[in-house]
Amino acid sequence: MMICPKCGAIYPAPKRRGGRSALVLAIVLVVGAATGLLAACSTGASGGPKVTGTAPASAEDWARGATRQWQQTFTGGSGNWGAYSAVVTSAGAWLAINRSSAAGIDPASGQILWQADTMAQYLDGCANALVDGKWACVGQFGSSGQAQMCLIDPMTGDKSCAEMQGAATLPPGGVDGWNQVSQADGALIVTGDVYVGDTESYYWEVARLSVPSLKIDWAKTYDVDCGGGVYEPAPKQSDKSGVTGNVLWFSGAMDQGPAALAVDIRNGEPLFPQNECTGIYPLSDGTFAAGPGTPVGPLTLPGGGQITVVNSGGAIEYGSGQFPQVPVYYVPGPSTADQWSYTDGTLGSGSALWPVTVQLQQFIVGGQFLAGAASGNTLVVGANAGQVVAVDCTTGQILWSVTVPLQDEYANLDLAVVGNVVVVTILGYAHGNQTVLLSLATGQQVAQMPGVAVASADGSMLAIVDSTDASMTVSRYVPSGG
Repeated sequence: MMICPKCGAIYPAPKRRGGRSALVLAIVLVVGAATGLLAACSTGASGGPKVTGTAPASAEDWARGATRQWQQTFTGGSGNWGAYSAVVTSAGAWLAINRSSAAGIDPASGQILWQADTMAQYLDGCANALVDGKWACVGQFGSSGQAQMCLIDPMTGDKSCAEMQGAATLPPGGVDGWNQVSQADGALIVTGDVYVGDTESYYWEVARLSVPSLKIDWAKTYDVDCGGGVYEPAPKQSDKSGVTGNVLWFSGAMDQGPAALAVDIRNGEPLFPQNECTGIYPLSDGTFAAGPGTPVGPLTLPGGGQITVVNSGGAIEYGSGQFPQVPVYYVPGPSTADQWSYTDGTLGSGSALWPVTVQLQQFIVGGQFLAGAASGNTLVVGANAGQVVAVDCTTGQILWSVTVPLQDEYANLDLAVVGNVVVVTILGYAHGNQTVLLSLATGQQVAQMPGVAVASADGSMLAIVDSTDASMTVSRYVPSGG
């Protein structure tokens, strides 16, 4: 994602117009075994919040507060504009990357295990979880100019690479722009956007690579025609992408770039005819929201199995990947011509709307959204003006509602759950970024610190990244003692 320095809005990585764009990574953390996310909203017992995640049973009480354990500062920082964060997990090392260097950090002491001052220049995109015990990144590490997939040892920085020969399937004149790596179905799914010559005709390229051989299983190009309009949920949520279950999905470009796409990662076959330009967004692992022009109900995937498509309303943005198992959506209120006038969104699940209405957040260049994270029976959403609301997603009951302190009038919230606290990142501009920790049970504020939060995938570790144009500071926070 990118963070707008003037508005605090969150954007995806920039579209590339040919060749390899400069990577601007804020941090990549390697922080604990890649064993999955906190258990999300359950269809079981209702009532108050019940945290049943995969964090260790002996996990300390974050709700008592948080203490900085160590801090490391790297020069040549990434600044706010173009900052990108990803989370990878490893038992022994955190990985930090800025414009000028990549480094492995001992998560217990903060000691630098290794540092490579040139590696960061060649990285285009990395997976957000360890692959065969390694960090998987696509980039141009060799002298041939051919894109390469590399597996990097998180403890030493040693890497083994393989050229992605055959992955680019466009005819001569196509320019590659590989920029996203996902781990799914025991393989690597690599995506990129491509344009041909000076025609400004944009395509998708997607390849699946076996692990650990890095052999290309299949590679395909998608020319999606949006001449008939884009089918996507309202309000518009452009430039969002990810892999959920067996589906690679991309909602469509905000400006210039390839159109909406959804494919089965097992064989590369599209879920919808390419002339329909259908944008979908995950509500849970197996349910996706789509626009009113898309048929709803069970949809059989080309590789077998099925997903469920609904068009009840808008999809909540789960930046941490902590989805609810119960699909939760929101129905937006009347739209407004003024992009700075916020509309209400009413939460719901299944066929029922709940008595929970919040003001939607606003992207600087269009699109309104809610950010969310789920744990146990509790779903927490971040709305406009710093409002954070927790609901029991089996009943729709409001558990608590608070407003976090905003130093900037226009700021966006991003959420994750770590242990028994909600980690709220406030993305601002005039006064920088802030992180606030709230008790998952009560909403009470327990800590506040400058910077952007990056949580481990298993919900047990927390880093704060505070970047300027000259440096990047990485801190580890741990629960305060009793």
